[in-house]
Amino acid sequence: MQIVSTTAWIAALLSMFVPAAGQSQSKAPQFNHVTITMKTEGGPNMCMAGVRYCLPTYFALVDEKGNVKYVGIGGVRIEGEKTHSVSSDTVRELVAEFIRIKFFSLDDEYRVKRLPDGTSVTIDHTNATTISIDLDGKQKSIYIFFGEPDELKQLQHKLFDALQISQYVGGITNRWTRGRDASGCFVTNWSRDA
Repeated sequence: MQIVSTTAWIAALLSMFVPAAGQSQSKAPQFNHVTITMKTEGGPNMCMAGVRYCLPTYFALVDEKGNVKYVGIGGVRIEGEKTHSVSSDTVRELVAEFIRIKFFSLDDEYRVKRLPDGTSVTIDHTNATTISIDLDGKQKSIYIFFGEPDELKQLQHKLFDALQISQYVGGITNRWTRGRDASGCFVTNWSRDA
């Protein structure tokens, strides 16, 4: 008798923590329409003469079906428009990540880093990114320059990987090197590897 009640107790306890067969542990988000966009500014600021773009400038978007549209503007390996697709499961995972980090509740922009003591830190140049989502008509865009929370930085990396943007952007390295020329003067050289 004791064995039966102990077994029943363990089964009841497990049922509270382990989903039944066929149930997923976290319900996938349901939606009819989604467009996710990531845009980097890059741009011709702070560049050496003759260099059109110092940093990658592009935008990429994906819809609910997994259709990805990339447009490379400058500072990227491939300029112009390219399309490819990712799985709809990938899109659902991205939407779940937006929901997990409470994207719609985050600030609209991050330009400075707020420190725990109440002061702030800023920088004067970086490659700003805007991430946007339209989820069944609910829209939000966040401008990211500096000081964004870690979750938002991780989302940016997940988007870059999930949308396979590196095949278009990757392969370019901008390098600054310092040294002395033949006369012993200090010089700074810029090179670009493709």
